[in-house]
Amino acid sequence: MTQAVLIIIGVVLVLMYYLAGFVLMFLENFVRVSICLLKGTQVVNNGDPKTNACDKCYKDIENDAKFCTNCGKQHPFASYHYQSNLRQFRRDVLSHCAITLTAYVAKADGVVSEKEALIISDILTSLSDGDENKRQELKNVYAEAKNKPIKDHLDIATKMATTVEDLKGGDEQCKLLLIWLVDLVYADGARNVEQYRVVEDIAYIFGIDEEYLDSLCPYQQKYDDTNESQKPKKTTDSGVETYYNTLKCTHEDSDEQIKKSYRELAKQYHPDSINSKGLAEDFLEFASSKFKEINIAYEAIKKYRGMN
Repeated sequence: MTQAVLIIIGVVLVLMYYLAGFVLMFLENFVRVSICLLKGTQVVNNGDPKTNACDKCYKDIENDAKFCTNCGKQHPFASYHYQSNLRQFRRDVLSHCAITLTAYVAKADGVVSEKEALIISDILTSLSDGDENKRQELKNVYAEAKNKPIKDHLDIATKMATTVEDLKGGDEQCKLLLIWLVDLVYADGARNVEQYRVVEDIAYIFGIDEEYLDSLCPYQQKYDDTNESQKPKKTTDSGVETYYNTLKCTHEDSDEQIKKSYRELAKQYHPDSINSKGLAEDFLEFASSKFKEINIAYEAIKKYRGMN
């Protein structure tokens, strides 16, 4: 009897030992996973940066794996990695589409003027975000696009529209690209008819109505000198007319109408408003430039009219 009791006690102690080990291992991994989740970092197993620990069976799994091969549970960070990679992929696709469409618009009339070349250079700089390798990559995409049939721009526009379809603020990104392209159309002052036709096709693919596109045209003109664009120009009659166009007004409008138009445009292009829509970084700099342009025009008109 005594021997049987001792055996039972021994078995219980062994079970308790293994159970305690399991509980400690569970708590250790639970705490580690919880901390990483709160910090938004990866769950690294045994200090190996190439593997994570499954939060169900605690077996090693690769960072890029979507499921644990041992128990089949979805990797706690698989969705994060997948979404992160997907966002990067979409950014790359958007950048390539944007510069390709820029090339199609620029070559629509068979000639790329000096002013158009400057705008294209600005676009490359914005899309590459200061990364020289990225800029060179986009320059190669641009050069490739110049040698393709212009009818291909419809396919590229469709690809871009599809890419942004599920993105937050995707429609706004398409609209901002149109602002870019219309800016190119008016690079030399007057509307370039051939280029504008291409932009109309792109807008149609994006599902953006003609009214919005038409509303861009009067004020999509860059200043000749980038440095001078940061301060009001001389308020000659022709200069003031440009500023009126920037604010989508005419000299016949009242001061109140001009103020109202300014407020609406400033709100549309204000950095806080643009950032709150979660738009791609590629387009934020351009929107910021338009915001400055609107403020420059408003200050010039106020000075010209003696407005308070």
